[in-house]
Amino acid sequence: MRAGLGRSLSIAACGRLSGRAPRARMRPASVSCSHGAAQDRSHGEDQYDGPAERDYQRACSVEAGRERAIDDHPSGSIAGQQRGSRARAADQAGYFTAAQAKALGYSYPAQAHHVVAANWTRVDRGIFRLTDWIPEIHDDLARWNLWSKERAVVSHDTALGVHGVGEFESPRIHITVPRGFRMRDDALLLRTADLPAEEIETGPGFRLTTLTRSLIDAAATHADEDQLARALDEGLARGTVTRRQLRARAEAIDPIAALRIERALGLLGPA
Repeated sequence: MRAGLGRSLSIAACGRLSGRAPRARMRPASVSCSHGAAQDRSHGEDQYDGPAERDYQRACSVEAGRERAIDDHPSGSIAGQQRGSRARAADQAGYFTAAQAKALGYSYPAQAHHVVAANWTRVDRGIFRLTDWIPEIHDDLARWNLWSKERAVVSHDTALGVHGVGEFESPRIHITVPRGFRMRDDALLLRTADLPAEEIETGPGFRLTTLTRSLIDAAATHADEDQLARALDEGLARGTVTRRQLRARAEAIDPIAALRIERALGLLGPA
């Protein structure tokens, strides 16, 4: 059924594209453009000839290529292609890259079409978002994860905000990147460090530092002991962080952070 419908549409499309006036002798409707042309040639080369015929053949070639692209697509159909793109975006807060879209079968002209049609929104070079995606808090962090080619880890004040601890505010997003990272953006405050795997957690479409590491990083960059003490108090109340862990890890990471944490813990009193 699908093949027959495709052939009928191919014939109609080719006729419209070529702009050729109807002939007294019609091509057989039971075959596709290319098959029909081959059959007609068997009846005589001069039967259909001239500029209009060449336009017809070119239109048929384009239509046949489009059908092959749909049939050969790994998802099996345009509907499957759309499901694949939404599934990918769902894991990344509605965002996806041009490379990811290409892997799902969207050519670069097709990507441009979806932007013009307002199905996708271009948020950065090579990064899109589904236009109808309902935004939620911290969604933008998934965008920066893609921007960094998944090398960035949300850290410091921003990570504490994701953990819901402390009252540190910053106009920029704090991320930690590995050594040798060269990309820059004014919306970001980048720190360089090779974070161990045990100090990284997975969020919805991005990675972030653990609560313990986030508190230590905040201590290294903030001198306000009262503010740090409140953050430590909230973190300790979670039950996933202990004073002993904070002291030991801070001493290994940053002596200044260890000193500030010790003073802030003193403000909280004995455990």
